[in-house]
Amino acid sequence: LNTRIMESEDALKDILTLLKGDVFLDIFKEHNIETNALKYMTPSHLDIIVPKELFGKRIIFEHHLKIWQSETSSSSFPKQTSESLLLDQEEELYFIPKKGRKPGGCLYSKYHNALSNLRKEGLSDNILDNSSDTLENVEVESANENAISNKKDMLIDKEWLMINIEPMSEVVKKWDNTFDIRRNFLKEAEIGLDTIFTEWPLYKQSFGYNLILSDFSKMFPGREHLLDAKWEKFCKQIFKIIERDVKEQSNLDIISKFKGSEFTSDVRDCVVLDLIHSVLKPSSRKCILIDKKRRKYEKASVEDSKKSFLLYASNNSELNTKVKLLVDEYFAQKQSLQPFICAIGSSVFDLHEFYQLHLTLVI
Repeated sequence: LNTRIMESEDALKDILTLLKGDVFLDIFKEHNIETNALKYMTPSHLDIIVPKELFGKRIIFEHHLKIWQSETSSSSFPKQTSESLLLDQEEELYFIPKKGRKPGGCLYSKYHNALSNLRKEGLSDNILDNSSDTLENVEVESANENAISNKKDMLIDKEWLMINIEPMSEVVKKWDNTFDIRRNFLKEAEIGLDTIFTEWPLYKQSFGYNLILSDFSKMFPGREHLLDAKWEKFCKQIFKIIERDVKEQSNLDIISKFKGSEFTSDVRDCVVLDLIHSVLKPSSRKCILIDKKRRKYEKASVEDSKKSFLLYASNNSELNTKVKLLVDEYFAQKQSLQPFICAIGSSVFDLHEFYQLHLTLVI
């Protein structure tokens, strides 16, 4: 019995070492977690047993664990051969032919599940189009292995991007390499901005707009400058929506005054950029530090959205003061500050200077 316990502990140690999680060996032993339990372990289980001081180690282990769980047939994980599995199971469990229907059994089920997982990640279509329908096709197997290997590389790069913001050359390289999984993620209907910023935190950095441009150019090649080229048409169309949907009296007054007189294109642009926030209302939440240990999250208001996009001032001195206050506010909350537009004039209808500010906050 003692020998079997030692062998079980050795197997667990070997797997944890391969999954970069050997630091958790004592914790797993304390909670009687054996090798087979790793197949079903989820992040919620790790929440219970892993202390906060090992959070960084947990991120790396969790990444490798997910890959291992999706590849239970790999010869490296765990140290149990297919021959030993077959000794304990009946042959029919692996392949059950069914006349006129798809076969049953765990072998075909595993094949079907593997293809389903690849389709979810957008990686299987090209593979299937260029192959025959036989399970034995070597080219399909090789292509699947390459797709899985590429997926591993992308997940490793994604993990790096979640905790690093430099060097920029490496950021750009890994950002380009992870485009496929990011595109599939962004297509999910249920995700919100909070989820996007959690999974891809570099969007929140001061250079995040460059990453958005990079993604957009890949998703819609050749259309990067359509908004600039068709800005006049866009303003006319969006203003119809603004007139229809805006309810606040202050904004209605701006609309009324704008329609009643002739103004320059600069004024028109500023009116559109100011009122558009009342139509495309913010859905993100901002983090507010209460003290060193406590923080709370509040939904961003329309005014918050306006202030982070377009800043008005009557003169340069007032503009410098407002910019400094804005920078101090973001720095205190440990938030990055995206580029924004500054306009100088007595009101939105009397603007004569414009600036675009790109500030980098070192937090």
